[in-house]
Amino acid sequence: TALASATGDARDVGLQVTYLSDLAYSMFKAKQTTFGEDELRSAHDQYCARYDIVRDFHKMVNDFLRGEILVESRGRFQFKYPYIGYYFTAKYFQRNAVSTRGEINTIADHIYNEANANVLIFYLYLAEDAELIHRVKDNARRIYDEYQPCDMDTQVAFANTMFTEAPPPLQLTSLDVRSNRDAYNRKQDEAAELANKNN
Repeated sequence: TALASATGDARDVGLQVTYLSDLAYSMFKAKQTTFGEDELRSAHDQYCARYDIVRDFHKMVNDFLRGEILVESRGRFQFKYPYIGYYFTAKYFQRNAVSTRGEINTIADHIYNEANANVLIFYLYLAEDAELIHRVKDNARRIYDEYQPCDMDTQVAFANTMFTEAPPPLQLTSLDVRSNRDAYNRKQDEAAELANKNN
């Protein structure tokens, strides 16, 4: 995987997933897709304090740049692809589902926001959270409550006739082959004459 190749040590993958999850969540909370070095260092320091460990900031960042998890442009760092950030944010919510329940519910109530919708997709895949799935379904019912469900028998009858009735036969005018060839040749001659006049 990209994470294992970033450091060359597969034993560090769990630590890297936790680190990237915390980083992605920090970006998500800040409503940013990029962090400057100061913001990145702040997220790094919070991670070290939270888990009571010491990790070299520059080594971690360089490992993720080398593994193409993060990219840097003009002093700003971001996940190489947006879905990487969405996945790790969802991973953070999965690991902290109890303490972040209110936040997860808020995301489910605001899925018109692209970041929320994408994080929710990954979260539901990872957590298989039946309660949240019901919440999303209930929200959808409320949104479309004023509309009647489509009656697939009567309301699309016009479209169904395309599959149940044969189309009318195609009628072509009947001309002999010689007449068609002569007409075609006349049009070719006219086009050639017009091209010669324009040159």
